[in-house]
Amino acid sequence: MRGQIGMTLAAFAVAAPANVACLADGIDAPQPRIEVYTGANYDGRTGNLTSSLIWGVFSPVTQPGFRLKLDGIADLYGETNAPLFSSKFMAADLKNVSNLMAGYQFNYGRGTIKLYAGAAYEVETSRREIFYVSMVTQDKVWGAAAALQAYWPVSERMWASLDMTWVQPDQSAWIYSRSAYEFYRGDGGLRIGAGAEANFTLAGDYKEGRAFGACKTFFRGGALLNLRYGSNDLSLSAGLSQATGEDVLRPYAGISYGRQF
Repeated sequence: MRGQIGMTLAAFAVAAPANVACLADGIDAPQPRIEVYTGANYDGRTGNLTSSLIWGVFSPVTQPGFRLKLDGIADLYGETNAPLFSSKFMAADLKNVSNLMAGYQFNYGRGTIKLYAGAAYEVETSRREIFYVSMVTQDKVWGAAAALQAYWPVSERMWASLDMTWVQPDQSAWIYSRSAYEFYRGDGGLRIGAGAEANFTLAGDYKEGRAFGACKTFFRGGALLNLRYGSNDLSLSAGLSQATGEDVLRPYAGISYGRQF
């Protein structure tokens, strides 16, 4: 695949978009047991939607303990350079990936590390040329999945996060990192930070007849704006992306929202 799947399972990244511990809504508020993240990314000929749910089975998500993680992504890219929302857009591939993983969260002061392993299920609908005839095919594959997520407060106002994920069905692996400095902290609890993000994806699959079948790597990098208030975490990002085999840089934009319950 072209590598867009790596944009936000971290995202999916990412994105787990932020891996940032949200503040409680109040001093007496119950400790959150669930984290939910959603996101969307767009770079012209490609778009995707992502979601992630993390459940602290025996302990709050702010404390060490056993975790269950459910992720989903829907990824669509075009056969030509026509923009996704134009009348000339022609889909070349639609990929849906879901994974369920179990893991454990370790806390080191205010920092956290989460390790996961589990299973992934992929459904891919593609347009391919078979004996010079254009056909639509659908592949369904089960496989393993593993992930590492880390968040570290570099200083009182600066934080950094890292997300590494591997999915067996199409032998993809990606690394998503970002950092920000909180330049504003309001008396009401609003915090605004600015920084940067970078994502690198290695896709090992190759399918004949697909426009970007030979693209083995994908990279994107850009600026990040993060807003946090109570248990709410909103991020906006934009920058440039490029895949192997392309001679142009594509602008991209992304948005993600997370909340703890």
